[in-house]
Formats: sequence, structure tokens, C-alpha cells
Amino acid sequence: SNSQQTVFSGSWMLVATWDQVKAFPGNSANTNTFQGILITNGWRSYAVFTYKCGLLEWSGEATIGFYAEGDFYMNHPLSGVNSTQIACVNGGLWNNVVYSLKVSFSLPFLDVSTVLKLPKFLDATSGSIQTGDLGFPIGNSTQNEVYVSTNGYFSFGRPITAFEAFPFPNDFNYLVAPFWSDIDIRGGDGGEIYYQVHSRGSNSVSDELLDEVSVFVSNSQQTVFNGSWMLVATWDQVKAYSGDPFNNNTFQGILITNGSRSYAVFTYKCGLLEWSGGATIGFYAEGDFYMNHPLSG
Repeated sequence: SNSQQTVFSGSWMLVATWDQVKAFPGNSANTNTFQGILITNGWRSYAVFTYKCGLLEWSGEATIGFYAEGDFYMNHPLSGVNSTQIACVNGGLWNNVVYSLKVSFSLPFLDVSTVLKLPKFLDATSGSIQTGDLGFPIGNSTQNEVYVSTNGYFSFGRPITAFEAFPFPNDFNYLVAPFWSDIDIRGGDGGEIYYQVHSRGSNSVSDELLDEVSVFVSNSQQTVFNGSWMLVATWDQVKAYSGDPFNNNTFQGILITNGSRSYAVFTYKCGLLEWSGGATIGFYAEGDFYMNHPLSG
């Protein structure tokens, strides 16, 4: 995290050490010791190469770097005859080389299917969801409660049951819409709407998910962000009111804040939006602070 100026929490790692290895053919008295680490959280990956000054005694014109495909590769400038210098390049005892192997700006769906559900009624909302000790800044205000609507949006301050979508700005401020449309989840095959709240320090699962979304926000917004509260809602295989009963939509909306900055993350997967319903996608706080996604409608 420090070397890449980001927030990263790995979930899998492979560590390999080449200990006092010799060159073939080479001076039998010279040995090299170095270490390589591969680490990932499932959607971002890094390689960390570790060297200690004095423990690289032969070069063998080594290649140092990586190659994935196409133009995605890197050769360290000290590859080749000068490769032994990499161990002492910083004038210290240790040197680490870190490569970002994949930075994906696609956040997969977070799993919330085992938690709270909205009632299977038309135009229903969740109960009041408290936004944590610091509140949720949006526009020029800080909101302390939010509601999830069956109709594809979050509303702050009060429940909203509007089913007809309008471009922003409109009469409904403090509204964040991953896919505002007239959604019908009634019946056994009408789909489900799940939601879950995560607070920093409440449990290890919440901390890991907050880390994952914080890393995504940090990279996509080119900033450093560490969220402390998050609401995740998934509209799973939901249908349009008076629409084709065989067409379903699945999408996810995330609200995340650290108490001073807030973000909304909308997640869609190709092939899982089968109807449009003239949806509004975006947000509206107040005044001129709003956004309509160009693919709304």
C-alpha cells in the first residue's frame, strides 16, 4: 500500500526464496539469494522482488521484470550484466522492487444474498438505515439515514416510493439511483432485493469488503480513500412492472463514506440487464449538484 500509494489488502500470497543458488556454468564460490512474492486480492495483483546488498554475487545477464501479454510487460533497467547492482541500488541493506501486475477497474458484485431483504411489494422501501457515527456527506449536507427502494434507488432523509423515473434534477433530492425504474418483485419469480451495512471495526468481513471497495475507489478516482461505512444493495433478477415476464435485471449499488468524502458505485454485468424501462441512472443532491448518466433512458 505504501509503495504504490494506495490501499490494498491481499487475500492470497505465494513466497519463493532462491537461497545461495549458483550459476550454470559459473564460479562455484559465488552464490545468489533473493526472494519473489506474488500477492493478490482477487482483482488486483502485485509482484514484490526482495534483494539484500551483498547477497547477489553473480549476474548471468539476468532478466528482471514481468510479461503478461501484448504491451503489458516491464524490464528492470538493471537487467543484464548490471543485475547484481539491484541489491544495493538504494544505498541500504535491502531493496524491494514492486510491480503492479493487474489493476482492474471492474469491481465484481459483492455478495449480500444472505442478509436483509426488501418486502416483495410494489414501491416498497427498507426501514431507516443509520449512516454511522459520522453521517453520510452528500451535496452540502450530511445525512444520517438512508432507505433502499424496490424501484432501484437510495433515498436520504425519508423513504420515497416514486416508481416513475425522471431525469435529475427533479422533485426528489438526496436520491442516488443505480437504475431507477418501475420494478416489480412480487411473486415467487419476481426477484429479490438484498442489502447489507458494513462499519469499520465491526467484524473482519466488513473490514475486508470496505478495504476492497476503498481500493477500487482510490484507483478509479486517482486518490487515497479509506471508507469507514458502506451500504451495499443488490437488485437480483428483478422484473419490470407490466414488462416481459421472462426478462430480468441484476445490478448493485454501493454507498461508501469516510465521514468527509462519499462515493456511489454502481455495478453492472454484461448480459444481466435485459430491460430498460426508461431508467434514470445518476444522483441528485440539491441545486446544480446532480448527474444523469448518458445511458439513462
